[in-house]
Amino acid sequence: MKNNKGFTVVELLSSFVLVMIIVVFLFEIVLELRNVYINEAVRTEIVNKNAILATALNQKLESTNNPSSISVTVSGTKVTASGRVIEYPTNTTLSNFSRSYSDGVYSVNFKIANPELDQDMDFNFVYYRPVS
Repeated sequence: MKNNKGFTVVELLSSFVLVMIIVVFLFEIVLELRNVYINEAVRTEIVNKNAILATALNQKLESTNNPSSISVTVSGTKVTASGRVIEYPTNTTLSNFSRSYSDGVYSVNFKIANPELDQDMDFNFVYYRPVS
């Protein structure tokens, strides 16, 4: 009589291949989740910086009679609004900066790019005070 206990080489190889396919798919999912996490972390930090900038601009505009005197500059990853410096995350590019004031409308706009983001973001701040 022949002893048929154990697995054949074909059974072992096929189970190994199936396990490896599952591991590869799980690894891909983990990598994608990591990218989503990094993307959302950078996006959250930028949104927080935008909120700080908008609050600073709003407070300054509320306390002045001459909105055109408020200075906003962009340099590298930093935005300076009337002396307050807001620094955006490393590798962030701020471009297409514009600031305007006319007929009671004060606006600041710029584009925010970061290689860890899946798409660029915009900062658009508009403040309206009726001209008396």
